Amino acid sequence: MKKLDSIVNFDLMENKAGNTYTNTRKRHETFEQSNARHHNAGINALWVVIILCTVLAYKFYFHKYKITYVPESVAAMIVGIAVGTCLLLIARYSSYVLEFKLEGFYYILLPPIIFKAGFGLEKSQFFGNIGSISIFALFGTLISTLIIGFSLFGLAKLGIVPLDSNHALEALMFGALISSTDPVSTVSIMSSLNTDPMLHALIFGESVLNDAVCITLYKTLEGFHPFFSEKTELVGFEFHDLGKCIIIFLGITLVSIMIGVLFALACSMISNKCPRIQNHPEIEIGMTFFSAYGAYCVGEIAEMSGIMALFFCAIVLAHYHSHNLSKSSKTAVEGTVQALGFFAETAVFVVLGITAVSSIAPASTFQWSVPFVMCALFLCLLSRAVHVVLLSFFLNLGLRQQISKKFQLVMIVAGLRGAVSFALSLEVPEGSSRFFATTTLAIVFITTVVQGSLSGTLISHLGLTEDANVKDKRQRSAKRGGMFCGACEENVMYRVFGGSQKSETENNGGRGTDSSSNASNASSSPQMNKILSRTSIATARAVPCEEVKNYGDNSQESLGNLQQARAIPVAAPSTSRSRQLVIES
Repeated sequence: MKKLDSIVNFDLMENKAGNTYTNTRKRHETFEQSNARHHNAGINALWVVIILCTVLAYKFYFHKYKITYVPESVAAMIVGIAVGTCLLLIARYSSYVLEFKLEGFYYILLPPIIFKAGFGLEKSQFFGNIGSISIFALFGTLISTLIIGFSLFGLAKLGIVPLDSNHALEALMFGALISSTDPVSTVSIMSSLNTDPMLHALIFGESVLNDAVCITLYKTLEGFHPFFSEKTELVGFEFHDLGKCIIIFLGITLVSIMIGVLFALACSMISNKCPRIQNHPEIEIGMTFFSAYGAYCVGEIAEMSGIMALFFCAIVLAHYHSHNLSKSSKTAVEGTVQALGFFAETAVFVVLGITAVSSIAPASTFQWSVPFVMCALFLCLLSRAVHVVLLSFFLNLGLRQQISKKFQLVMIVAGLRGAVSFALSLEVPEGSSRFFATTTLAIVFITTVVQGSLSGTLISHLGLTEDANVKDKRQRSAKRGGMFCGACEENVMYRVFGGSQKSETENNGGRGTDSSSNASNASSSPQMNKILSRTSIATARAVPCEEVKNYGDNSQESLGNLQQARAIPVAAPSTSRSRQLVIES
């Protein structure tokens, strides 16, 4: 019995030792895995630093030599292709970098781009053409989706493109996502060339609202797919469903704009009613960015349009809240917005370049269809031309400033596809998604490189530029305008939320105080009066009489004072005496 107990105890001790060895080995493996992840994270961070330094170098080069024939986005994609090629050669680190994460795009890269677009918007041109912009964004997207979707559905029935030939839903989903325009490269070129303000507003405004329309339309079409609903099979998409999409879009747009405006007005009211915040720049800067990002997150969580909420939040923040900030905080906010927007735009195109390399790698899950790419690219150009020409014809019937043929040509060329289209293509359900992603990626590359490079040359050749002095004068006059009627702005909005009028009043008052204090200080010093009088007389003798005649209604009085000053003999004080007067003053 004792022998049996000793054997059992020995077995138990052996099992404990085995478990201890197993646990130690697991902890050792976990420690090694943790070290490997930490090491790989360091490698990835180093790659990010290298990419950003390269971006800053070519950014400086582009501005120094005023290069407009190659967009900066094309250069960013070339950098991405180079980085992706290097990473493929180092297979150990490729799996950590060559992945386009949707959450990272929607919540990290996209918000700074939209915020920069709204914060630096020229409101007078945007709201002055808001009717045309909305028609191009809404009806243009619907026309483009229908042309591309039903054309691809017909080609699928012929067996040319790899899409479902029994239902048009997949073809329409692809038409919705590929109709999203993203002319980041074209807008940057137009800004450097001082493009006509109306043309700039039409292209820029349409691109921002178009993204929200495409996302909303795509999400609505997803509801008819069994992968995203409780249905067991695909259902037909009828004409009355199109009206449903329009109603849903209008409701989402209205609610999204309200969310953005409410967040911005709340932030502006706090900064206006609590002037002590100006003593804390970190609070001012934090309020600006957190309110905007909060509006975006609330819009996304509520299944509205976060893009629309953030865009209008940025517009209202720039109109009211930015003028309530201290000078240092305002400068910091403006610089940060520009920097974050630039790096986010560049990062998107760099990631697209890396993804393009990974899509042709041997171990890639992406699949290519050359006929699908060629047909979709041709349909994108065709649908863009059709809806621009058609809608311009109807808009010109009621517009004072016509959308000319030159404008229409540039708008057709500026219909680039971007990262929003590619991000939506990754959300397509299994089956055709592998062809959706690769086809969208190819169209993004072709339109960005070819059409983006062509737009700058086309704008210059057609003479659609504006004189720099005229642009500065127009922008200064536009800053004085309000977002509402004059009485409402002056009596309600500026008093509650602050704004440009308040800042101008404070600046004028500050200058008046400074001048009055300087005058009182000068009058209290007789020695300084002597120096100032001698200096003014000496300066008056050097001023031609013709310049005094241009000073307005008091030119005769000024001329008489000038002649009287010239007749006064002034003895030049000695150097030592003047130094003594300066020291005493």
